[in-house]
Amino acid sequence: SVNIKDDKFILNTYIDENMEMSMILGDKNSENKFDFMTEPGEILFTSTREKFVFNGKIQNSKLYSDYINLKNQISLFDERDIDMLAELIETTAEGNQSKNDSINEQRIKLNNKKILFIVNYAMTNVSDPLSAFISFKYRENINKKYLEKIYEKLSDEVKSSYYGVKLSSIF
Repeated sequence: SVNIKDDKFILNTYIDENMEMSMILGDKNSENKFDFMTEPGEILFTSTREKFVFNGKIQNSKLYSDYINLKNQISLFDERDIDMLAELIETTAEGNQSKNDSINEQRIKLNNKKILFIVNYAMTNVSDPLSAFISFKYRENINKKYLEKIYEKLSDEVKSSYYGVKLSSIF
């Protein structure tokens, strides 16, 4: 439930699982969408109306800090891919096919590095609920045999979590 008073609100909900959620300012298609990982307990979210996402902060949550660190690492791969895509568009306009081929190869290698980063994270952090989350989120890009290996290595607690169960449903 949500109570709004003097531009402040309190959101109360019962959460017994770690899962990714979003708070959206405005209608459901708004770009003012703040993503975060939930966890049992009390967390504090603060922001401003003007810069809802940019100023959004979660306190009292170690999981959120880890989530942001992981998300930032993956964003580095995505930002580099966008730069390379812009370069690809330029070389296409110039008609430079050999440069296009080279950039496409680099983008494939970059995507492979991103997926290897995710797999490595999941395999080395088997007690972290983010391992099941990130593996499930990128399941379409990760080879099924790697997903199975990740799942096998997860701690029993993570296997029985929301994303652990979703990950197991793939097999």
